[in-house]
Amino acid sequence: MKRFTPRLRLCLSLLPWLLTSHFALSQYNLQGTSVRELGDDCYVLTEDVIWQKGTIWSSQAISLQTSFNLEFTMNFGSKDIKGADGMVFAFQAQGNTLIGQTGQGIGFGGFSPALGIEFDTYQNLDENDPDFDHIAIVRNGVVNHLRSTNLAGPVRALANQDNIEDGGDHLVRINWIAPQKILEVYFDCEKRISTTVDMIAIFGKTEVFWGFTAATGGDSNRQTVCIKKDAVWQSALQICQGESRQLLARNSIDGVYRWSPASAIVGAANTRTAVVRPDRDQLFVVEYRNSCNQPVRDSVMVKVDSPPLLELGPDRTICSDGSGALLESTVANSAAAVQYEWTNGATTPSIRIARSGLYGLTMRKGQCVSRDSVYITMGMLPRLPDSYKPPTFRSCLRDVPLTLSSMASGNGLTYQWLHSGEPQATISVNKAGTYEVVVTGSFGCQITESMKVIDTCPLSLWIPDAFSPNADGQNDQLVILTSQPAELHFWVYDRWGNVIYFSEAAELAWDGYYQGQVCLPGAYTWRAEYKVADQPESQTFTKRGVVWLIR
Repeated sequence: MKRFTPRLRLCLSLLPWLLTSHFALSQYNLQGTSVRELGDDCYVLTEDVIWQKGTIWSSQAISLQTSFNLEFTMNFGSKDIKGADGMVFAFQAQGNTLIGQTGQGIGFGGFSPALGIEFDTYQNLDENDPDFDHIAIVRNGVVNHLRSTNLAGPVRALANQDNIEDGGDHLVRINWIAPQKILEVYFDCEKRISTTVDMIAIFGKTEVFWGFTAATGGDSNRQTVCIKKDAVWQSALQICQGESRQLLARNSIDGVYRWSPASAIVGAANTRTAVVRPDRDQLFVVEYRNSCNQPVRDSVMVKVDSPPLLELGPDRTICSDGSGALLESTVANSAAAVQYEWTNGATTPSIRIARSGLYGLTMRKGQCVSRDSVYITMGMLPRLPDSYKPPTFRSCLRDVPLTLSSMASGNGLTYQWLHSGEPQATISVNKAGTYEVVVTGSFGCQITESMKVIDTCPLSLWIPDAFSPNADGQNDQLVILTSQPAELHFWVYDRWGNVIYFSEAAELAWDGYYQGQVCLPGAYTWRAEYKVADQPESQTFTKRGVVWLIR
């Protein structure tokens, strides 16, 4: 029985989310015995000490809906006979603080749901391991190769060699082809495993964390990981319209690169890094020779988000009745989902405010960010009683005027009655009608009160006994007067009872003519029906009489 302990040395490539900055320690989360080596992007997962376990996890999740490939180097060390236990490259969706079991579980035991690519250098018969150093794809923390959780392999890590604990660096590439759900594993430039697996179905999620687990048991080895800043190459990334983004190619064996299309590249197109600024979705391709001295064409689709057009409006005064006011944003070009971040901590499209101040909103849509702010002055509306209804007053205005008063309360109120311009809270009126007063509070906040006055004095009607339509300017027309506005119907009859004049005008006047002919002098009877105007419920009166037409 052979035992292996890997001295694991990984050099990873991690691209499109990178700008010009280098990979930082904060992008990985170390658990257990994992520590960073000084002077290098390398991490010790376990020292050459028995019963240790360590993990390294990406701080950010990666999407399984987008194709990507990961490339790194592993160094399994040279301690073969007493070395243990191996390493697993793992995907899991439970966060970046997991740590597994020691011993033959290779630090992967106990994870579920999870998918791991094990690089096993120790033969455990109870796990049905072969007698050579092998690679297999397993899931849910189980490394037994006869269980249903064994998805592919085991296969020799090296096609023509049983042992990979040779002290040298071994290039590993893991390729995820999202549309076809194909997972591929390359070791020293040769494809060792290719299998179809529905990772989204395994996790029930579209985003997972990736990382490395290692463990020792009764035997041990110093196992390390070296991570470069170009660890993950993704097939797509998003930027905001007008932004530039630096793309980083993987290391070329001869240092020669060619990016295209050159028209969307800012600066040189023949270096490892390319600064791009596309104005629309654009596929970028870089050609180079990889560490296996093979020609490679890597591509990345740069998708361009358009920024949402955010508008909070000009600085302004908002009048409130004391219950606060709603501050809303006007947003255009935001068909995609957006996130709201107000300076008061709210994350809703609108907020209710109760005091004056500067309010700012940050809105995020994809990779785009829009910001706006507005200064709101909160004014207080004059307050009316809770049970307020526009009042109606009934009074006989013939002898005693009626006093009208505003019912608004508040500090520093001013008044203006619309019918007269009077600037006080209380006025006197002697006519029926609707009266309105504009009440102004702080910062010009206004309300309008309306009051209806009904004159309850009895309606009086005056009709003269005679008139003389002789064009001398004296009593030329029969004019009827009322004590207040009235609805009036008036008929005049000749001696035979025929109607020779009818009017329902508010101000009627008979000129003594009938069908364009002068009426003869004499006595004419009349009848009037009348009621108070604008009072449908008021009583209708009828009055009859005689008027003399004199010429």
